Amino acid sequence: MAEAKVALVTGAGRGIGRDIALRMAREGYAVGLIARTKSQLDETAELIRAQGGKAVVTPTDVARREQVVAAVETVERELGPISVLINNAGAYLRKRFTEITEEDFDFQLKVNAYGPFFCTQAVIGKMAERKAGTVIFVLGSESRSGPAQYSAY
Repeated sequence: MAEAKVALVTGAGRGIGRDIALRMAREGYAVGLIARTKSQLDETAELIRAQGGKAVVTPTDVARREQVVAAVETVERELGPISVLINNAGAYLRKRFTEITEEDFDFQLKVNAYGPFFCTQAVIGKMAERKAGTVIFVLGSESRSGPAQYSAY
């Protein structure tokens, strides 16, 4: 019997992340959904279930390693081994560069840099053991084309 196809999508509560999660479900993946806002994740999960798919909601702050590890454990327990990780979660501050505080910068850095690191680290070991798996990194549009005066790094 073939192993279930399982995708874990970060930032899956809205926008690009929601669209990715819906597409993965249409492609036959059971989908683990990660974001900070449970209500948005629940909406995404309902959309997936309405099209006949499976989804597990795991409210998670990707900037916190322990929450990421717990979310991965939940998804793998409920859906099976994660075969695709899509690092999509991101934070973008809509503040002028000169108004960004050190705390703002730390928040953005943790979500955008540490988040993908923690998520990838949480799944890559088992993927390597299975000699199978895919990790994708999504670069948000604000990072690519936001006005220079609003860029934090």
